[in-house]
Amino acid sequence: MQAADVLLVIAEISVALVGFTGIIAVFRQRGISSWQPQTAYRFKFMCWNAFNAMAFALVPFVPYNVPEVSAWTWQISSTLFALANLSLVWLTWSGARNLPPEFASQLSRGWMITYQSGSLIMVALLLANAFSLLDAAGPAMYLLGLGWQLFLAASLFVRLMLSPTAATD
Repeated sequence: MQAADVLLVIAEISVALVGFTGIIAVFRQRGISSWQPQTAYRFKFMCWNAFNAMAFALVPFVPYNVPEVSAWTWQISSTLFALANLSLVWLTWSGARNLPPEFASQLSRGWMITYQSGSLIMVALLLANAFSLLDAAGPAMYLLGLGWQLFLAASLFVRLMLSPTAATD
């Protein structure tokens, strides 16, 4: 399987994850604005990660059509992806800090630390890939970053599916 095929599969999986979140909303039989803050936070965070994975699975296809830029495809894509991941880390950190204390305490501290540290490591690896500091620079590190985003989105999807329903939420 070539890198382009893997990118398209990742984009399709991301779209499916976002689509299935609609099922969660239907099962809860009410809008996201009436969910408890920590559940709404997880939902938004899951959507951000899935959309991020989908968007950046498609980014490398843009430079493929321009011959002069094709050698720089993975470097440019890695730079953009690293910056987007950095902004996601900031959004999730600030979002968790803005939750009321009684709800923030219900978020898994271990999961948040794993997310934050894993995402910062991915940002560092993507930047190393962007500046050709890795021997194996190219699609492998970029695909690893997309895999990380999908893992985060999928784990939050499972967490949302297992969270209490509308009656007890």
